Amino acid sequence: MSSDLTITAQTLTFMVSFNALRCAKVVLEGMAPELYGMHANPNCINKFGHFALHEAAERFSVDMIKLLLRHGASPNVRTVRNDVIFDVIENLLPLHVTFENTCLHKYLEDNLEDNLSHNQSHLDYIYKLIHLLCLPESLLGHN
Repeated sequence: MSSDLTITAQTLTFMVSFNALRCAKVVLEGMAPELYGMHANPNCINKFGHFALHEAAERFSVDMIKLLLRHGASPNVRTVRNDVIFDVIENLLPLHVTFENTCLHKYLEDNLEDNLSHNQSHLDYIYKLIHLLCLPESLLGHN
């Protein structure tokens, strides 16, 4: 029966993306009798070119990051672009993903206004947003 079971990268990715800490811990440890000693590989890459640590970093899930690191996830793995999914920026560390999302959240906190009444402030807002959206391209040149 154990040969029929596989804990895929997609399975671990779903657990990380939903911050299912207890489930992730069970599959990383492989201690549940139903797993027949199998466990998830914390360094497996999903079909989008991300590793579990990138997913946890993208969601700012400190507890999930700690869990993955305790179970052998490498902080030095980089995203990989494939021929099917073209919106993945390749060669990013989990730290890059965290930095990018931190910048986005900080920008939105600092610059979203309830009333954009003046045309100039509206234009400034749009220009800043365009600059922020170009951040991934600027990271490509700094591998």
